[in-house]
Amino acid sequence: MRTGMIASCIVALTILVSNQISAFDFSVSPPIIRLKLHPNSAKQISLDIHNRNLKELSLIAEVMALELTQTGEAQPAQKSEWSCADWITLSQRQIRLLPGENRKLSVTITVPANIAGGRYATILFRTETPQNTENHVKLIGQMGTIIMIESFGAKNVSGLIEGFAYQKDGKAIRFGATIRNNGNIHFKADGSIVIMDEQNRIVDRLNLESGTGTVLPGGVRRFEATWSNPRKMLPGKYQAKLNLRIPGGRGILQDVQIFTL
Repeated sequence: MRTGMIASCIVALTILVSNQISAFDFSVSPPIIRLKLHPNSAKQISLDIHNRNLKELSLIAEVMALELTQTGEAQPAQKSEWSCADWITLSQRQIRLLPGENRKLSVTITVPANIAGGRYATILFRTETPQNTENHVKLIGQMGTIIMIESFGAKNVSGLIEGFAYQKDGKAIRFGATIRNNGNIHFKADGSIVIMDEQNRIVDRLNLESGTGTVLPGGVRRFEATWSNPRKMLPGKYQAKLNLRIPGGRGILQDVQIFTL
């Protein structure tokens, strides 16, 4: 799914349990909150929490910094230069829900002065529920909402290619590229690899795969593509030309690899 600069495919943090997931059958919505706010302003929003369990649930709410892995998975972090976790105040941090109960949680976001670019956080909801498992362990359920704030201050959309390489995998060629966000706002990159022969003729085009391609400031994202078209993969020398596009950035980022079949 692709909806504007912020990739709606960034999902709420998954329930982290080893088994018996139904024991933590609760939901938090919306999974993503995207806001444009002025410096030195405040905004109040609300989250809907629903206990879909047949038992009472006790939840603990916590605000943490947000990071994305190189493959685009959202994960909480203790701190980040681009965090807005300390801007966020919750009306409750301990929440008890009766079976089937819906509850609204009030969230206040206070933006400091002199802020530019993007800031990011996640509001986590955690529960510990004893389970009658063979090992008599406690399973921990965890779910969250992602907060992505864009300030009306000056934006710098900028990225650079940190690496571009290939490896032969049987009869296929696998390409990998990494891009770093060295600006102050998240962006969604996409691109392709053009395969050219020794006469500079285009032999094939490969679309890069990296989910939504969203990269937070200071973050790195990996893009991959595989060339496995036997009809076009004739013996010879080839050039793989990497083209990465950042909407709102300056031009196309490019790199080249030479390989032989």
